[in-house]
Amino acid sequence: MDSTKNGQKCEEGIRFPANGGVHAYLSDVRHREQSGSGNQHKSFWNEEVPPEKEYELFSFSVLLDWGEEGGNNFGVMDPPEPLGTRKEVLAKFWRPVNEEEPWHGHPISPKLRKGDAIPKSVLAKWHDEFIISRSLYMKIMRQKV
Repeated sequence: MDSTKNGQKCEEGIRFPANGGVHAYLSDVRHREQSGSGNQHKSFWNEEVPPEKEYELFSFSVLLDWGEEGGNNFGVMDPPEPLGTRKEVLAKFWRPVNEEEPWHGHPISPKLRKGDAIPKSVLAKWHDEFIISRSLYMKIMRQKV
C-alpha cells in the first residue's frame, strides 16, 4: 500500500484508519473513476474534492452527528459547493453492514434521484445549527438540489 497523507492506497481506493472517534473510511475508486462496467449509475466526486477532503467531510458528519439513528450519515459543505460531477452539493456516507469494514460515501442529489432525500432530522439539525442557509434548506426540502 502507498501512503497518501493520512490514508493508504489500496486496490479499492484510499483507506483512512479510524481516528479520534471517527470510523475507518474508504474513498472508493468506484466513485472516482467514471470508466468501467457498472459505473454508469454511480455518482462521482469532482476533481476539487480529493480523497482527503472527502474524508474530512465524512469526519465532520460523524463528529457533528449528521446521521440517522444507527444508520447512514450525510454531509454538506459550508458554504455549499459542488461535491459531485453533476453539481451535487450533498453527500451520503454508508454505514457498513460489517462493523469491521470501512464506511464509504458519494455525492447525492434528491433532485436527480428521489432515493437521495436527506432525513428530516439531519436537515433540521443543519438548519438549526446554521450549517446551511434558509434558502438551501428550502431547496433540499423541495428536492431542488
